[in-house]
Amino acid sequence: MIDKSSSGLWPFLSIIIVNFHSEEFLWGCLNSIRESKVDMTYGVYVVDNGSDPDRMRPIQEAFHDVVWIENPENTGYAAANNLVLSETTSTYVLLLNPDIVLDESSIQLMLQCMESHSEVGILGCRLVYPDGIVQQGPFESFPYHPMGVECMEWPSVIGACMMLRGSVVRKCGVMDDRIFLFNEDVELCHRYRLAGWKTGIMPDNRVIHYGGSSYSSLDYTSIERQRALSYLIYCGKCLGGAKGAWKSAKYLGKALSGLIWHTAAYVANREKHQRKQCMYRARLEAFRPYLFRRRRVL
Repeated sequence: MIDKSSSGLWPFLSIIIVNFHSEEFLWGCLNSIRESKVDMTYGVYVVDNGSDPDRMRPIQEAFHDVVWIENPENTGYAAANNLVLSETTSTYVLLLNPDIVLDESSIQLMLQCMESHSEVGILGCRLVYPDGIVQQGPFESFPYHPMGVECMEWPSVIGACMMLRGSVVRKCGVMDDRIFLFNEDVELCHRYRLAGWKTGIMPDNRVIHYGGSSYSSLDYTSIERQRALSYLIYCGKCLGGAKGAWKSAKYLGKALSGLIWHTAAYVANREKHQRKQCMYRARLEAFRPYLFRRRRVL
């Protein structure tokens, strides 16, 4: 059981951060939460996926009000979040990456928006790099549908900063822990939208997202393999049928053609094409268990 608070009750807002070798960013994230102006009670829960205890100890000593949950090994982003998501009874849950830095009003604005729009199950912010450049999400080119001055409907919310309605989590389920990394936010948004809930973002509520801190310590092949596997699971589960098979086939075709092209170019210019060749080989490797099966992928 998770130690909820001194009163033994879950707060109005539960803030979950999954950390994996991102200690230098985690300092900034926790400080920005501490400096936030929030009217409601909230609790911060950091799930650490097998980081170095010696590097974590100074942060734990500096933030005594944070609930620290230690995983002996890296179980993946979705599974780590689910440790808290599966237990919390909070009205709202905010999922944050450790490399997020919030404005002092960011959390309060999100809470107010969720309270004003009872039809919204998932809400996100506009993510920007430290230099102010807006980050491009996978659905950035989709048309948007305003739901008010401060909020607009959006097909999917980037999980680096994502607020969930607690009642929706308990009704529609937690993250799919088969997805180790990447696309778990897309799958969750898709599932909640199918259940009749809207997903939205606040375009004027900007938060800083450095990006890539949780997987920067992984080798490139592992990153691309997880990206491919997550895409396979998403296509098989959320798209299904002919559409899911077609999407998977297109992804496989891109991996094959890319590997052939970059292998040929590798001979001429090793430095330039080695990284791309590694990427496409990793994507093909992720498809290997499914290439000779007759049934639909996943």
